[in-house]
Amino acid sequence: MKESPTEFELVCWIAFESFLRKKCDTVVLEVGMGGTFDATNVIETPEGAVITNLNLTISSSIISEK
Repeated sequence: MKESPTEFELVCWIAFESFLRKKCDTVVLEVGMGGTFDATNVIETPEGAVITNLNLTISSSIISEK
């Protein structure tokens, strides 16, 4: 049985489709939880990337999933 897409994956798909239809030159995109299977990994080679600290909510979510 195939897995259904998550809500985040669906929202990403809608956003990416919107960016394509509107022919956006630049998009500021925040990744999800990160990792190999993050829905935002479909962006092949970004022109730029910024890494910031995780907030406590995200940090505790990552820790509790391990």
